[in-house]
Amino acid sequence: PKASTAAAAGGAAGGAAAAADAPLDPEAEKKRWEEFALKKKRGIFTEDLRRIMYGYGDDADPLKETVDVVEEICIEYILEMTQKAAEIGAEEGKVHVNDLLALVRRHPRKYARATELLRVDREIKKAREEHTQNKHKNR
Repeated sequence: PKASTAAAAGGAAGGAAAAADAPLDPEAEKKRWEEFALKKKRGIFTEDLRRIMYGYGDDADPLKETVDVVEEICIEYILEMTQKAAEIGAEEGKVHVNDLLALVRRHPRKYARATELLRVDREIKKAREEHTQNKHKNR
């Protein structure tokens, strides 16, 4: 990785041309990309988090700063879990459901919730398929 790559990600400014051919520390480059990805993701969970926070007893209109902090924590957790799942996964560059389940298997509450959500997802898909089939039969 070159310094120019980091500059494209919003990293180095000013002197980037002089250091364009100098390799960067891999950890520093990784951190810059993570920060860039985090900035791009901000705001995607805002409305959902506001509702969740209200459901758990927060004010109906929580402070923007509070929602932003909670969102940042959530995004960091998702990025971390996805990265770990990609590392333990069988297919390089891909994350499968079983990779994520393997990460939470030692946490009974997380594992139970994840498997419950997967079960509900299968039921919803099955119900949709049946509804679509019945709709076409009745025509």
